[in-house]
Amino acid sequence: MGIILDCIAFARADRAERKSLFAEYWRDRFPIVKWLPKYSGKKLVSDIIAGLTVGLMVVPQSLAYAKIAGFEDLKYGLYASFMGCFVYSVFGTSKDISLGPTAIMSQIVVEARRKHPISYVFVMTLTCGIIQFLLGILKLGMFVNLISLPVVSGFTSAAAITIATGQIKHLLGIQPPGGKSIPRNFLPCIEDSFKYIKYSHVWDIVMGFSCVLLVLGLKFLKSHTQKWDDPDSPPNKKQLVARKFLWALSTGRNAVVVLVAGLIAYALCCATPNCWSQLKLVENIDGGLPTAIVPNITLTTLQDLDASLFVIPMMGFLEAISIAQAFARENGYRVDASQELIAIGASNIIASFIQSYPVTGSFSRTSVNAQSGVRTPLGGVFTGVVVLLALAFLTPLFRYIPEAALAAIIITAGFFFV
Repeated sequence: MGIILDCIAFARADRAERKSLFAEYWRDRFPIVKWLPKYSGKKLVSDIIAGLTVGLMVVPQSLAYAKIAGFEDLKYGLYASFMGCFVYSVFGTSKDISLGPTAIMSQIVVEARRKHPISYVFVMTLTCGIIQFLLGILKLGMFVNLISLPVVSGFTSAAAITIATGQIKHLLGIQPPGGKSIPRNFLPCIEDSFKYIKYSHVWDIVMGFSCVLLVLGLKFLKSHTQKWDDPDSPPNKKQLVARKFLWALSTGRNAVVVLVAGLIAYALCCATPNCWSQLKLVENIDGGLPTAIVPNITLTTLQDLDASLFVIPMMGFLEAISIAQAFARENGYRVDASQELIAIGASNIIASFIQSYPVTGSFSRTSVNAQSGVRTPLGGVFTGVVVLLALAFLTPLFRYIPEAALAAIIITAGFFFV
């Protein structure tokens, strides 16, 4: 409907008006040309701080989400965490939103990952992006209002419960005998988790529940740092520095948990040669930047993916636009739903060539981005740089991250989705 009205207006306009409409159309397609000429040093500082803060958050999250998505090598979570940040800064209309892997999208992807080779995931990312991009070009973003929010909310809550349930085995370090594994499906997962709970490992239990308490404690600290301000007695410099430190500590709680857990695991491995039998750690992650590929789209591939080709683009867009609109209302600006489709679609299209699975907006990272004082979409570029640096230099250290710590991050995140 939107594209038809634009075509009618363009056909009725005279030559000068057509030239103006044509220029306005391309400015709308590339929102960066609207805010970049007004960019300033103050905005740059704010974007750097916000981008680095979100970057410290997304690295451990992406490893956890890759586990949800069923990847044996968790590097694919990192691959999905940087390209969307770069592309969205050019096409996006929200200054706050942070694109990348999410728990909900990972839960949807795992079904395809379980049935098909990993190459199918990259085809899924590409087709998802193409569908979203075309819907945006046709200005069909307005139809998001026709989708029932209770249905989306119910799906999100159910997915969060399923995700959290699937992490119990990692939180407790359950290792069934005889090489058996606990299934991912909801009811069998619960049944086998209780059936084999006697095969839990003490170190994993202690590590897992300690990380849960640490995450919840830091989250509680963050919510209370905002209540310390007293207009009658403004804080002095020392108090201000202390509050900023506590805020940064609580905001980057996922990174803090992974760092502390990793140091404990490293110390245990130094003291005990067979530490892997006492505390289950993340397997080796291939380091380095991703190599470029061309997703192999065939008719057979598309037929095998069937309903996923339509469910994933819609859920990805719904998750992103609901977040973007919520923060736009809170911060006093507007987002263009159709342009958001173009931005997310372009992000997925380009990301598919660097072995990424589908990405969308993350509520937790967007919230941190906004609270960190981000001023423009350029903040996402600095988040992407942090992920690239982690891929290039830090992946050898990820082998010391306990699986129980990642499970704690996933479970606590899922708890607040319900």
